[in-house]
Amino acid sequence: MPVQTFTTLNDPLAPSGTQPVGINAAGDIVGIYVTATGVDGFLLSGGTYTTIADPLATQHATQALGINDAGQIVGSTRTPAVSTAFC
Repeated sequence: MPVQTFTTLNDPLAPSGTQPVGINAAGDIVGIYVTATGVDGFLLSGGTYTTIADPLATQHATQALGINDAGQIVGSTRTPAVSTAFC
């Protein structure tokens, strides 16, 4: 039976949870984490977490949903009126 290895991911800014949603060939991981005021995206690269947050997202809702092998990140942000995609 194969042995599985699990690595825990806990963004230090995420008191309420971290959810990875994408990984590229270099091992860079993107996802979302929940804070007391909303949701931010993150990039985990080389052991360092970087927050991805649209300063205009009035509902404090930025999600990093994928990353390609060139390091380009795709996701979405939300305001009261509309969700907007980014890359």
